[in-house]
Amino acid sequence: MAYDHAMSLMQDSLTFAPTLDTQHSQLVTRRGFYGVLPLDYASYLIQLGELRQAIETLEKGRALLWSKLRGLHKVTALNGDFETLMLTVSKPSNGDGDDSIKGMDRIGLLLLQPRKLLDERETLISQARALPESEKFLKAPSFDTLSLATLRGPVVIINHSKWRSDIIILHHDSPPSLISTADYLYHRAIEFRDRFTTCRIERSRLKASLKVSNIDDGVKRYFCDLYIPSCTPTLSASVESQKLSKESSEKPSILLVAQSDQSLLSTLPEIWAINRLDTKVTTLMLSKATPSAVMGKLRDHWFLHFACHGKLEDGKPFDASFQLHNGKRLTMLELIQSQLPTAEFAFLSACHTAEMTEGSVADETLHLTAAMQHCGFRSVVGTMWGMADADGPDLVDRFYKSMFSAKQAGTAYYERSARALRMQCKTNEKELGPLGAMGELCSLW
Repeated sequence: MAYDHAMSLMQDSLTFAPTLDTQHSQLVTRRGFYGVLPLDYASYLIQLGELRQAIETLEKGRALLWSKLRGLHKVTALNGDFETLMLTVSKPSNGDGDDSIKGMDRIGLLLLQPRKLLDERETLISQARALPESEKFLKAPSFDTLSLATLRGPVVIINHSKWRSDIIILHHDSPPSLISTADYLYHRAIEFRDRFTTCRIERSRLKASLKVSNIDDGVKRYFCDLYIPSCTPTLSASVESQKLSKESSEKPSILLVAQSDQSLLSTLPEIWAINRLDTKVTTLMLSKATPSAVMGKLRDHWFLHFACHGKLEDGKPFDASFQLHNGKRLTMLELIQSQLPTAEFAFLSACHTAEMTEGSVADETLHLTAAMQHCGFRSVVGTMWGMADADGPDLVDRFYKSMFSAKQAGTAYYERSARALRMQCKTNEKELGPLGAMGELCSLW
């Protein structure tokens, strides 16, 4: 089928881009193709009644770079050279060695190396798939695998295509439900996105758009009064986040990374709020808060809390970073190269941690919050734009008191984050409305 071939070519085309930066540039340049194809294909499958295949297709089309990086981490034990090459910033080569590559320009060398490594990688993957119970190694996840994301509640997927837009709800142990939408939804959604963006810039308050009317007793309620939502870049990421560690029911230790300056005067009260918690807290601040020190301590703690500046670089999402001591930065690229199998929760109390740079591909979710999920954190709270310095201490104090409350005994600590964040949003609803409260604070992934 033409759609199948196009999807395959779309995924394979990234393989031969020599570095992660050039892969992202290719996605941005052709985002009209990469972003639309999976949505249109899914709309076609929905029209045929093939909901399971439509969900698989949407998964294949989202977060292509994250999916490739996740696959590379899995194959690292077999061939680490390929991952190292893709994550390395392009460097010139003197051409020493093989006579066949002497005289080639730098781009030629970069293209040649991944092709050779790709051949080796495919051979090793074939060998791995021949092992017992390993036939699905690095293959696209099936619907049965993706449906595991619903173990802790339904998952709502909205497919936004010019041909037809639909809402698919995944349930645990039952077939997915389809809610067909009106023909005008496609254009109305674009209009709402533009309005939301404008209102966000102007810091206006949207209240009516999330209101649900006449539920049972006829009382008007908001969506967030009925459900505690969270977001995920892909279903696969959600499935991974639910693979519990043996110690997840124990009280977690917290690594606190903080930097204070004249624009972050509320960092100290935030530090005090966390250190008052009845758990072990390791604090890295001022000269102790260096990128190497943070990375060295990450494996020793289940929880991570950043209280510092978050920085974006327009057009360079992998350069997004946390600003640490003396202007040194801990970048997204450094984070995604680490693997933290025991990590559970991260609170990114810094600006722009769940915000994408201007011109980025929306379905790639290339931001610091997603990077934390990629390297192993099961749940992450991040900011969707600039966060007011004065909001930090009160939010953090109430949030962690809720997470460590004895009222939620029996629930893994990281699983309490959605409810804890929602409770903090409710405190601001009278003046902001539910959408404003949720946006002004944080988003949960």
